Amino acid sequence: MSSYYNPSPYGINDVTIPEGSGSFGARIYYPSDEMEVRDVPYRDGIYPLVAFAHGERASDRSLCPPDVTADYKKWGAVLHLLARCGFVVISPAMDDVLNDTTQAAVRMETAIAWARSSWPSRQIIHQPPVFYLDPDGVLAQAPEQKQESLSLNPSHLARLGHGFGFDHQLPLGPPTSLGLVGHSWGARAAAIVAGRGNVEVKAVTSIAGSWDANDAISALIDSALPTLMIAGTDDTLNLSYLHGLWGSLAIPKHQAMMQGLGHWDWFGFPGSIYACNVPVPSPAQQIGWQATSELVLAFTTKYLLNNWWRPPYLLGSPGGRPPFLGWFSKNGPCAMSVRWNDPMSSSSLGQVGDITVGNWTSLYSW
Repeated sequence: MSSYYNPSPYGINDVTIPEGSGSFGARIYYPSDEMEVRDVPYRDGIYPLVAFAHGERASDRSLCPPDVTADYKKWGAVLHLLARCGFVVISPAMDDVLNDTTQAAVRMETAIAWARSSWPSRQIIHQPPVFYLDPDGVLAQAPEQKQESLSLNPSHLARLGHGFGFDHQLPLGPPTSLGLVGHSWGARAAAIVAGRGNVEVKAVTSIAGSWDANDAISALIDSALPTLMIAGTDDTLNLSYLHGLWGSLAIPKHQAMMQGLGHWDWFGFPGSIYACNVPVPSPAQQIGWQATSELVLAFTTKYLLNNWWRPPYLLGSPGGRPPFLGWFSKNGPCAMSVRWNDPMSSSSLGQVGDITVGNWTSLYSW
């Protein structure tokens, strides 16, 4: 059964990644079969990779905790569901590079390369290394090379035929698909990575993205990738970018407005990032972080695993996950509005459309 329908437990590794003469920290989330979390064994399988870039808050003294160097560890409420449903997520520390979009992009690329080349469990983010080899090409090789190329188990050879072998340039096999997610200035870094083309990216998600840098805007548009953009209605500046960019983005594309959420309201219950002046921190919208994690999961599953049938509004039936649209009671304060342009959609709501759930009282609309 797909992990999308049957989430597993998950594990986390906190790692240190070398960079030039220094290093930076990163947190990796991955599927597991263990009920504990830290450094547990991974669940057997092959999983796509998602790289996440957090936002910048060093200049905002109204937010706690005051230590921003651990912000890359604070996004578990959104990211853990990806790991439970069949993805590996790497979240590098970005606090020292976010003021420079190019350096922030390099940091993300360095984390991706390290995960694929040096993470002890890296085999789970690589496809099986067996390739079809042209038999005529095999026969033309030197005898010792031919023998090495056909070093599969004899029973495998009998089943597959002698046209199969290993690609020794990719001993772990090719890397799995890659998606990018970013919050605030981290979304700008994700766009630059997508635009630079040093790694192949399948889809980009922006959570309250601060699209105030022309190079990042151009990179997001020119990459022509599937996009999901999410913002809260209390974050009016970054909400405006949804409207401003919609017409320029490639198809397919999806956007979501979360009623009542501000720029830093994505963390669930206390323990992450919160306003210092609130005696007992609590989410601005009790289910905002859960709905966001579901949106990111469905979008990422749709475009990294080619599950085109996921609904364009990315929540609830016929997505196969529990009917999360029911969270948004008409009597409660939580509401969400989603729009899409999704040519592969089979939804009765159409390939281009929008849906609003809950008691939408905001002045903003599509």
